[in-house]
Order: sequence, then C-alpha cells, then structure tokens
Amino acid sequence: MVILLRNDDAPIYESGPIEPFPIGTDYVQIQAGFGRGSAELGIPTANVPLKKLPQQLQEDGFSSGIYFGYAKLKPITNKNIEYIGRPNDPNTKVEFNYGECLKKDEIEVPIPVVFSVGYNVFYGDLTEKVVELHFLHHFDENFYGCLVKFTVLGYIRPERNYPSLDELIKAINTDKDVTKRALGLESFQMYKDII
Repeated sequence: MVILLRNDDAPIYESGPIEPFPIGTDYVQIQAGFGRGSAELGIPTANVPLKKLPQQLQEDGFSSGIYFGYAKLKPITNKNIEYIGRPNDPNTKVEFNYGECLKKDEIEVPIPVVFSVGYNVFYGDLTEKVVELHFLHHFDENFYGCLVKFTVLGYIRPERNYPSLDELIKAINTDKDVTKRALGLESFQMYKDII
C-alpha cells in the first residue's frame, strides 16, 4: 500500500520509513514565530530554531518541504512567565509560559505532528529557513518557551507557493490527512515509543 493523496506527493509506503528516515532531534526550545499559523490560517504552529536541530536537517541537500512524525513536549520548570515580542513586530507580545499550562497527558507523550522545513514562500520569507511544527492535537493554552523533541518519519511534498490563502489552507489540511493515514500504519506507530 502507498499513500498518495495528490499527484506530486512523495510516496509513503506501508513498510515504514525509508532512508534517510527516521531522524530524531534532542529537546529544543519553542520560540515565537510570526503568529500567522493561528491568526491567519487557523493552524497553530510551534517554531523551533533550525540551528539547534541535527546537522542532517540543516544541510542544503535536505529538501524544503512538508514532513511528518511524532513529537514530545516538556515544560521548563522554575521559569517566570514573560511576554516576548514577535520577530516581525516586537510590540506584539506573546506569553512565554514555558509549558506550565500543559496537561499531564500532554507532557512527554508522543503526539502526531506535521511540519514544514522551508522559507514560507507564500509570505515571501525567503531569507531564512524555518521549522514550524503543527501538532495533531488540541491544546487549551499556548506553550511558548517549553521544550520539544521530534522524530522525522517521512516526507510528504515539496514546499510551494499558492495563489490564495484558501489554497494554502486546503493543502495544509491535506498534509494533515496524509500524516494521520501514515501514522495510522503499524510500521510507523512503533516509532512513537522510541522518540
């Protein structure tokens, strides 16, 4: 069985991850992004610094695009709540609570995740490669500043531009469906225990 929902999706095989996957990260701190995921798309993301991820993900040969896997969150204890400005607008402050609002069943448990590694070409952000994780889970509160680690299990599609915001949202929702189908396969589920 092969999962392909669009003509230009990369094939995802029932047998499980194919080289170079899986790729695992250490815990890194979630940082403030531009705020577009929640506000404009209705698809909140957790941004992580690419420079803190494994070298393999930073190399020029690692394709920009959409990936999937599992992630775990871990709060940072003994941190005071801060309000930090967004990179594009220092006057718009976001609450950094370092994960203190996470529920018990959201801490250090594997959560399905779909994410982009790239330049946000739709928004014209072409200078710096970013990593934006979208958890396939509803959180009641934000968790800026907490720690996340994740395992990259597969590649879905290349990064591309879209003619409208609606087309971008439609593509992201299809990426979420691909992720759910892939992680529903037994050959991928086993990786949630080794993240």
